[in-house]
Amino acid sequence: MQLDVLTGTITALDLVNGRAADRALPLQQQDLPPGSLLLADRGFYHLERLRKHDQHGVFWITRLPSNAVVAYPGHAAQPLTTFVRELGPVTTWDCAIVVGKERYVHGRLVVTRVAQTVADQRRARIRQHAQHQHRMPSAAALALADWNVVITNAPRTLISPTEVWAFVRVRWQIELLFKLWKSHARIDDWRTANPARILCEIYAKLIGLVFHQWILAASSWHDPERSLFKAAPIVAGMAGELASTQADPPQFLRVLTRLAALIQRWATTNKRHQPPTTAQRLRAVTAS
Repeated sequence: MQLDVLTGTITALDLVNGRAADRALPLQQQDLPPGSLLLADRGFYHLERLRKHDQHGVFWITRLPSNAVVAYPGHAAQPLTTFVRELGPVTTWDCAIVVGKERYVHGRLVVTRVAQTVADQRRARIRQHAQHQHRMPSAAALALADWNVVITNAPRTLISPTEVWAFVRVRWQIELLFKLWKSHARIDDWRTANPARILCEIYAKLIGLVFHQWILAASSWHDPERSLFKAAPIVAGMAGELASTQADPPQFLRVLTRLAALIQRWATTNKRHQPPTTAQRLRAVTAS
C-alpha cells in the first residue's frame, strides 16, 4: 500500500500473493511527483528504483539492509557492518556515500547509535525470528543492531539529520494503519473454510476499509493529534448515518462535520514525554 501521509489518501493498493516480495509489487513501478519525499521500508529497498526516483527529482529516505555494500566516493567498497564499525565511538554520523557494487546510488548515510537496551531487544528479536525460520541469525544484522542506519538523497540544506529521524518515524504511520485494519476490521480473520468466500470477505472488508480511510482523511487527517485507534470506533458508530446520507450531499456533509467534531473531542493522542509521539516530534522539528 502507498499512503500520502500529508492528506491521508491511499494512492496505491496492490493485492498480490502473500509471499510476494515487497520490491516486486506493481506499485514499486509507479512514478512519484517531483519534489515528493518517499519513505520506504527496508523491504522496498531497490537501488535501480532509488536511482530512477533521484533522476526524476523525487527525494527518498530508506533503511539499508544489513548486507549492503557502501563506500566513500572514490574509495573501495566495503560491507556496511565494516564501515559502521570503523566509525569508532561516535554516536552520530552524516556523510556522502555510494551504495552498491556494479549498480550504485549516491546519497547521504545518516547513522545514529541506539541505547544498549534497544540494541539488546533488537538482537533478541533477530535471534527469535531466525529460530522460527530454523536458521542461524545473520552476523551482520546482529552487529548493526547497535545502530539506526538510513540513506537519503535529500541534501543536508533541505533535511537535517534531526529531521531525517523525525521523518523516519512518520513511516510508522502506515504500519499503524495495517495494525488498525487487522485489529479493528479483523481483515485476517474469517468464518468459513471456503476459499472463494474467504476471498470475497477479504475484498468486502478492503472496500470498507478504503471508505473508512477516506472518511478519516476527509474529517480529521489534517489534525496531527488525532488517534486512528480512537477514531475508528467513532466512524463505525456513525457508519449507518454515513451510508444513508450518501445520496444527499448537504446532509452527508453535516454528518461528516459532526463526525469530525467528535473525533477532535474524543480521539486525540495521549501526550507523553518518553518516547514522544510522531506529532510531537514533527512539531519540535518545525518549531526549531
